[in-house]
Amino acid sequence: MGYIEDLGDMVSVQEGSTVSRTVMRKAGGNVVLFSFDKGEELSEHTAAMPVFVQT
Repeated sequence: MGYIEDLGDMVSVQEGSTVSRTVMRKAGGNVVLFSFDKGEELSEHTAAMPVFVQT
């Protein structure tokens, strides 16, 4: 995957839902984009790799 101008173009908000899209899988980690409709949230969970969150 090359340069991405706007990550927001890669995932859309769906009414009443949380949407995820994996954009890269590598041995050292994955890049997953999430979109959240109003009132939605990411539930507490565990992950096999470190997690970075940017809002």
